[in-house]
Amino acid sequence: GNAASLGTYYKTKSGFAFGLGANYMASAPISGAGEGGAPLESFKSSDINAHLGLSYRIVKGLSLGVSAKFVHSALTPSLSSIAFGADVNLAYRNKGLSAALGVANLGSKLKYGESEVSLPAMARLGLAYSVFGLQVSAEVDQLFSGGTMAGAGLEYNLLDILFFRAGYHFSSPTKAAGASFASVGLGARFAGIELNVSYLLASESMAGMLAFGLGYSF
Repeated sequence: GNAASLGTYYKTKSGFAFGLGANYMASAPISGAGEGGAPLESFKSSDINAHLGLSYRIVKGLSLGVSAKFVHSALTPSLSSIAFGADVNLAYRNKGLSAALGVANLGSKLKYGESEVSLPAMARLGLAYSVFGLQVSAEVDQLFSGGTMAGAGLEYNLLDILFFRAGYHFSSPTKAAGASFASVGLGARFAGIELNVSYLLASESMAGMLAFGLGYSF
């Protein structure tokens, strides 16, 4: 399969920040059969997620953010659906400590013919602490459908130029979307340009995936 993402944000001196982003995911080619068993041309299922975000700094270190999103999901060339959702987050930062609490994917359902699928609505809690170039982070996501996802990570920052990362993501095997996996990664930043690469392992379905990210700050 393939995946790609793109995003940008802008901060104002008055405490507001605006963000735009989009994600695209496509499966590996799938083959199937139509009516009477006639073979169909191979196709890819795909998902597109675009969002527009706004945040406001309430007081120093504390901010509130709201994001509206558009989702397009195609299971087959003739079976697709759209949905709209929203995220709300409260974030706190003081020196090396960061914390965030919020809800995600509140919105309409994806409708495929006679079937309906809810967006994976969830409550989220994240914590991170940085000291001497080392950052430790953890996050827990509780799906309203009953599943649980969690993750933990380590990042070492060398002179704000090189970044060494490792982490693990857990999904409960029943209701939570996605799979459990481990990851290792490297990052580099110079003259405002940031390049990141990560490799997934310890997963039957996702092991061997390689992801790249490119960013620019100004």
